[in-house]
Amino acid sequence: MNLTNETIESTYGNLLTIGDAAGTPTQGTLQNGNGQDVTSLTLDELQVNKLVQTQATIAASGTSLAGATLLTAGVNLVTSADSNNIAVKLPQPELGLVINVVNTSDRSITVFPYSATDSILGLNDGEGYSIPDDGQLYRIVCVQNPNVGVWSVSTPTVNNSVTKTVSINLTADGTHIGINGESWSSQELLEASTTTYYPASGNVTILDAPSTNASSFDSPEFNNYNKVRIKNLIVKSNVPAGDLTSNASQITSTLMGISSAELYNMFGYIRIASYVGGSQFTINEYNGYRFLNTYSANVDNGFSTGNITHYMGSDGSLYQKINVATPNAAWRDTKDSNGNRIIYYGPYIGYGSATNSTPYTGYPSGFSFEAELIVEFEFSM
Repeated sequence: MNLTNETIESTYGNLLTIGDAAGTPTQGTLQNGNGQDVTSLTLDELQVNKLVQTQATIAASGTSLAGATLLTAGVNLVTSADSNNIAVKLPQPELGLVINVVNTSDRSITVFPYSATDSILGLNDGEGYSIPDDGQLYRIVCVQNPNVGVWSVSTPTVNNSVTKTVSINLTADGTHIGINGESWSSQELLEASTTTYYPASGNVTILDAPSTNASSFDSPEFNNYNKVRIKNLIVKSNVPAGDLTSNASQITSTLMGISSAELYNMFGYIRIASYVGGSQFTINEYNGYRFLNTYSANVDNGFSTGNITHYMGSDGSLYQKINVATPNAAWRDTKDSNGNRIIYYGPYIGYGSATNSTPYTGYPSGFSFEAELIVEFEFSM
């Protein structure tokens, strides 16, 4: 549809004209019969051959929501960022509003919601979403408003990628003992062993699967795809959330019959073992989260509980749940150049620490720490 030199009758009876007051066509200007620019136009139906969104080149500013550069255009090209200026923020939430961001700077940037009470799906209120410097378009849509502004992010399409959710139930109850007075849910996945083969083409060393005494996630995708990353982790525990009041009797450690230090020394949740460049390594991922002793009171008083939420168990009681989303987690190789699997994810939970004077033997008789770990993996070629 070509609107140049065309007139449109508005609902107010005036004529809307593409052009200046004298009727001379000008690109990108829509005016009414009084020669005033029209900034908003409502149509029942619009058909176009090509729709091009406005673009704006902007620079990131600051590192937090307070100093972030406001995003306004249909497509925001973030071309400038440095170590002290990585922040941009979404406009005021409006249901259905679409904001696109392309980061062409030389570092990752952080996209914040408009205010500290708004959020991006999968993140806490006011928390920023990281967009890498990949030059790809990220589409951000307001999906909830006006009571709370909530945005959803669509990441660039990755060819031949799939997601798969797997879960495992774990129990630490004194059966598997660590070297520092801890009780683990299974044998520790500290170092998986390797096996070396001697084909004619030269030695090949591969990482062995964890032993049957060590829990690990497994699925055919680890062999069928070349890359993997964790997008989301949920830990549903048997740690009481209380009745969501400020009553002192609802302190979590009190409900469990343990001390606050013992509650703090309940840990997990994912460990990675891999084999890269001829050497083994293990790293902990998703293990920096602790349950809240005053969760019930925090909820009652409207205080932030971070990544901690709660769910209702089959017995009708409320229990604490950890939910961690990392949509921009680093991709990891699943196989070496010979096609051998080189990575294993070992879920674990445990409690106690001799170094903190809270060995597992100090917990009440019959004590157990239980959790269901639900992990969403993304695989790609």
